[in-house]
Amino acid sequence: MLGGWLVDQISWRRSFCSNVPLALAAAGLAAGFACESRDPQGKPLDWNGAAAVAIGLAAITWGLGALPASGFHDKTVLGALGSGAAFLAAFVAIEARSGERADDAAVAVPPAQFYRNQRADTAALLRARGTLYFLPFGLIRIGGYSATLAGAALLRSR
Repeated sequence: MLGGWLVDQISWRRSFCSNVPLALAAAGLAAGFACESRDPQGKPLDWNGAAAVAIGLAAITWGLGALPASGFHDKTVLGALGSGAAFLAAFVAIEARSGERADDAAVAVPPAQFYRNQRADTAALLRARGTLYFLPFGLIRIGGYSATLAGAALLRSR
């Protein structure tokens, strides 16, 4: 509901600035109160997988964002979407290879056992996506709700 109020009062673009003081407060609290937790036998992060998923998601996000203005036939948009899909496919291959080798020097991002129950993961993802994105958008566009009322409706439904 607070997010909807910020969208109504300021703008949806400026509402993202509300994350800055929260992030600074979280960083300050972590620096002041978090203890060191290094594991001497811990495996390092899989930087190849992390880079592949970050580039893939960034390219797809940019391509989908540019789609309304440029159209689906724009070569830059198609290139971004295609390269994003290719990087995500590379991420899946990298993580599958990391999960197969128990003696691998790097830990998968996320570990392979995270994807064991695909039916439950897919259901949770679809529910979260529908609830957090499509439902408020539908309430605003179709139902004529303000952003604040759409946020309040989501709070009431839980």
